[in-house]
Order: sequence, then structure tokens, then C-alpha cells
Amino acid sequence: MAEQKIKGSILKSRLEFVRNEFGEDGLNKIMDNLPEEDQKILGRLVAVAWVDFEVGKRLDEAIVKALELCGAKNVRIMEERCRADVGDVCSYRVSWS
Repeated sequence: MAEQKIKGSILKSRLEFVRNEFGEDGLNKIMDNLPEEDQKILGRLVAVAWVDFEVGKRLDEAIVKALELCGAKNVRIMEERCRADVGDVCSYRVSWS
């Protein structure tokens, strides 16, 4: 089975979400909780590049963990639309209670 990949633009949008919601300090805290190799990959991320899916999975898990540490419950990251489905952009919704 081929290794699954995720587009750099998707990961960039997740990093931007964190930056917009929690500032640069919040982003740094999340990045600090990722493996060093993931930090390197995300630090030099190019929107058109394909990245190992596991990097994105670990980023999502770090975002969820940070939200939960702030008291959020039932955190979910859901894809609302994607270019793969003939959309012009990919968009995600993050929700919690």
C-alpha cells in the first residue's frame, strides 16, 4: 500500500488557524510538543508540497491536546470542503464545547 500524503497547503491552513486563534505563542507551544522532525518539516512547509500524512495527524493531535488543556471538550476537526471535491479551496471547521 502506498504511503498516504497530505498537501502542504492544508497543513499551512491549520498552522494559520492556530496563529489566528492563539497567537504566535500558542503556535510555538503546539510546535514544541511535536517531534523535532515534524517541527522541521512544518517550519519549511511549501503549500504545493506533499507531506507524510502522519505529520498532519500529529499536528491535529497537538492542536486538540492544546485546546483540551485550555478546558475545551469534544474537540473535532472536520473537513467542510476540499479541492479534491471540485472546490476551489479546502476548508475545515474546528469545533469544541
